[in-house]
Amino acid sequence: MFAFDISGLALEVAPPDTGRVRLVAVTSGLLEARPHEIGADFPDRVARGVWLRACSGGGGGNGDAQAYLNDVFDALQDPSDGRGDGGELRVAAALLSGARKSEKLAAAFEVLGPDALDLNGVARLLRAALASIAFATDATDISQAINREAASLAEDVCANAEDQNEITFDDFGNWYNSRGFELAPWLELLDLTKWPVDGRGELQDESDEEEDDEEETASRAVVAFEVATDDGTTQDDDGQVLVLRAAFSLQAVGRLRDLVMGSGLGDCDASVLCGHAARAATAAGRLDRRAFASVIAAFAPDEASAERHAPFLHYLYGAFVRDEQLGADAAEVAAGLSLLCAGSKSSKLAVAWELFADGDKWDGALSRRGLWRYVRSFLATLLAVASLPDGAAGDAAVAECAVDVADDADDAAVALAAAVFADAGGDDLVAFDDFADWYTDGGYKVASWLELLDLSKWVL
Repeated sequence: MFAFDISGLALEVAPPDTGRVRLVAVTSGLLEARPHEIGADFPDRVARGVWLRACSGGGGGNGDAQAYLNDVFDALQDPSDGRGDGGELRVAAALLSGARKSEKLAAAFEVLGPDALDLNGVARLLRAALASIAFATDATDISQAINREAASLAEDVCANAEDQNEITFDDFGNWYNSRGFELAPWLELLDLTKWPVDGRGELQDESDEEEDDEEETASRAVVAFEVATDDGTTQDDDGQVLVLRAAFSLQAVGRLRDLVMGSGLGDCDASVLCGHAARAATAAGRLDRRAFASVIAAFAPDEASAERHAPFLHYLYGAFVRDEQLGADAAEVAAGLSLLCAGSKSSKLAVAWELFADGDKWDGALSRRGLWRYVRSFLATLLAVASLPDGAAGDAAVAECAVDVADDADDAAVALAAAVFADAGGDDLVAFDDFADWYTDGGYKVASWLELLDLSKWVL
């Protein structure tokens, strides 16, 4: 846990707060945005509704996220007209980007400057940044303390600059490196990777689980996603409804980390896993449990590791099984479990695409059913990880758990595939480049969970 003094008030940032801010970052779709892009169309004065729509992405009505966004707006709004300063709100929203601290601060100078800031400009920057961090915690009644702290720090920045009336980004950097890191250590939290995670995702000791407050902490999400999509009616986009939400607790993330690092899959490229799955599959493209066991055993560094991780991997395999006698679709298993492999999101998406494309017939494009299977594969794995009870802390407990995510994955994948075809596809086919363009041009708002294919986006 981090603790800071904010104008005489103690501000504490604990592991559960990480879950809150990451939930907003993921569901808003802002995690992948560059800081200078966020709120680029904001006017000088921004109404609350504009702010909420810009930062709620496709996820919509999560209570924690909405409360956070409203708190930040309340702290930065002008009581005289109920609107907020567009520049300050852009600086605050940039916290939700996955960019580093330095890029966010540079963008803040560009937004509020653009070349240099005066005393008031520095205070506005610090006020917006501090508000974005402070309201991710449980702190209350801190708006005035934020204002006082920002004003005090701005005076110190200007007093230590060569030209006290024109503070450049370099001046601010020199101040932070010389003394600011002691006066405003909370600025480090502009980098989301610096937010505290208890035990880096380690499983909670069973003896602690009887404590109500620790149970609550363990169950809070550190990674979450929401799927908002059309409900099949004739409503316009404003009538979109949430059909799926998944949150990953500290225990779930710790379990995933252990699997990635210990199973051997985290050391190989997704294409290697896909190759093994294809060779083990039947002529009909099916993979039964015995064949699946041979696939995962090929990656285990030793027999002990294979035995240890087999229950969880077989649990994930179960997410793709509709009939035990028929087994699972090998392509879907390989695509879904590519989550556990090394490589970027883009590389995993490209490798998995080839599993569902009939290159001879459609030149690498996917049909509607192909795209549905493609999307469903990733969703099934993510939902299975999120669905495993936190109480199933041992191998034997995991082996006894059944996974039932097929219907949720089907519904969300069908709706998402329909959205892709409506925006980017032809009548019957969609190419990988079209899918990639669709995601970049706004699809990330309703499929931000695809970012989780990049394991660097998890708190592992």
